Amino acid sequence: LGAGIYSVIGVAAGRAGDALWIAFCASGAVAFFTALTYAELATSYPKASAEFTYLSKAFPRAPSFAVVIGVLVAFSGIATTATVALAFGGYLAGFVDVPPFVAAVSLIAVATAIVIIGTRQASSVTIVFTLVEMAGLIAVVVIGAETPRFGEALSTPVHWGLASATALVFFSFLGFENIANLAEEAKNPGRDVPIAIFASLAVATVLYALVALAVVALTPSEQLAASDAPLVTAVATQSSWGARALGGIALFATANTGLASILVASRVLFGMARERALPTVLARVLA
Repeated sequence: LGAGIYSVIGVAAGRAGDALWIAFCASGAVAFFTALTYAELATSYPKASAEFTYLSKAFPRAPSFAVVIGVLVAFSGIATTATVALAFGGYLAGFVDVPPFVAAVSLIAVATAIVIIGTRQASSVTIVFTLVEMAGLIAVVVIGAETPRFGEALSTPVHWGLASATALVFFSFLGFENIANLAEEAKNPGRDVPIAIFASLAVATVLYALVALAVVALTPSEQLAASDAPLVTAVATQSSWGARALGGIALFATANTGLASILVASRVLFGMARERALPTVLARVLA
């Protein structure tokens, strides 16, 4: 569960309308095939730099190809961290008078310190933050389920707007593939990594679809599309305190995504440096 659900659901609702839940189910189905691939590869090659390792094995005569992809994966994590850190700063400004840039830099500094302390500690923080975020999404579903319109969207016909909406909400599922980069930390990667990948994908798909049913029951899709904080806008129609609480939970969601992105990027760079594809200084660890 990442911060994507808090941002893209509004725009997707504008395109899919009441059929938004179908877009999430379709994206989950597409992600399932990617999950099959990552589960197989992570079981075969449980290494820190997942994509780099896979491509090195697949194209041994073109090592530069694996290096380029590995670096891009690391930079993807860096870009994600920067994006969600700024979003964190924006949400925090609603509670504390702190410039968003200062809040973003502070979040990155704290998250980096946690990762330096250890992978186990970073994972523990991620678990707590994920549970908080899950509680927020479940609250949205509960509030939406209390309205008479909840469930009406199940009979909405399929239309072409779902195609672009499905592509948009796929962003909400990105992150499960990062589990592969932590396979080396697992005690039994052959068993645990596939379970983690498929379980996280299943939970996310079901929860996202229920959230989609809830928000379109609470608020017209056009209003959701025009909102910068669509989940907060939807909940505010029924509960002002719930909307404020959801804004606070968004802090955990963005911080969680930033922490996970830093953790994964560090593992990618470590694995590549250990194979001497990057400067070996990046492969040093604290004794």
